[in-house]
Amino acid sequence: MSPNIPDPIPVWEQAPKYTKIFINNEWHDAINGKTFATTNPTTGKKICNVQAGEKEDVDKAVKAAAEAFKLGSPWRTMDAKDRGRLLNKLADLMERDQVYLAVRIVKFEK
Repeated sequence: MSPNIPDPIPVWEQAPKYTKIFINNEWHDAINGKTFATTNPTTGKKICNVQAGEKEDVDKAVKAAAEAFKLGSPWRTMDAKDRGRLLNKLADLMERDQVYLAVRIVKFEK
């Protein structure tokens, strides 16, 4: 008797919408100007080129994150209820796109 294994959830191929680095609420090219190709691990087919961020990009992102939490920053002065709404909206979007995100994470880890 074979185990009752459900069919896999179908995944649609979709062109990536964002290939840049997101820092301080803006999309940026990598400081070094480099990109690298990402491929579908199942087919080996190129998906797209994404920014190849390095230490300088990480430093820029960390600095922006630190600024966001300083006293007087927009995030810190935003009402807690509004911050909660934003975080709940993020959670809703992640829940809505959970299959898409899960597939991307699994592909990334391979």
